[in-house]
Amino acid sequence: MSHAYHFLWHLWAIRGYSVKVVHYAREEERVGRLWRDPVIQSYGWYGQAEGLAYQGKTKTAVELAERAVSTLR
Repeated sequence: MSHAYHFLWHLWAIRGYSVKVVHYAREEERVGRLWRDPVIQSYGWYGQAEGLAYQGKTKTAVELAERAVSTLR
């Protein structure tokens, strides 16, 4: 299930729809929480960071990206 959301937010990022990027990345994060999988959560966080950065919400984007990188270490 998480792979579908991951693919979708990448697809919308390529097409330039930041709202959909954030939406599907949040869904991926939700799946990660449900499965208690920190890697999937991290992918959701960096997807949200990408979408939010496109929207100019850089502070939140950086915080999410740092959380993702920190967790993946």
